[in-house]
Amino acid sequence: MTERAEEMSKAILIADDSQEVRRHVTRILRSNQDFEICAEAVNGQEAVAKAREFHPDLVILDLGMPVMNGLEAARELKRILPLVPIILFTLHGQILSDAEARPFGIDRVVAKSDISQLNDHVRALLPVPETHVAEAGGESIS
Repeated sequence: MTERAEEMSKAILIADDSQEVRRHVTRILRSNQDFEICAEAVNGQEAVAKAREFHPDLVILDLGMPVMNGLEAARELKRILPLVPIILFTLHGQILSDAEARPFGIDRVVAKSDISQLNDHVRALLPVPETHVAEAGGESIS
């Protein structure tokens, strides 16, 4: 883990071919002092390249992206960053269960219709160190 990740907020990479979805996810995650968006990508191939460059603490991938889809990108991301959790964030949340997604390197499947729960899913995969909770006065920011 990098010094930045230990001392500061957790870096998240968002990959979705929809600028509107990326913007909305960014807005939701930035409401947490514990999370920062380190990079955005419009397809899986770009997500892999940006993950190599920025070394995120967590990756959020859309399933249906051009050039390289979310499943292909997840498989490559787990090969190069095996400890980094991956959320598949998709319109088709019921198509794939968490268990069915694991062979692709995906830790959790979240339907886009459940976007209000995205912070909870990220927090479950990326726990915040106790020092950050103490600094925030023990309050959860939603």
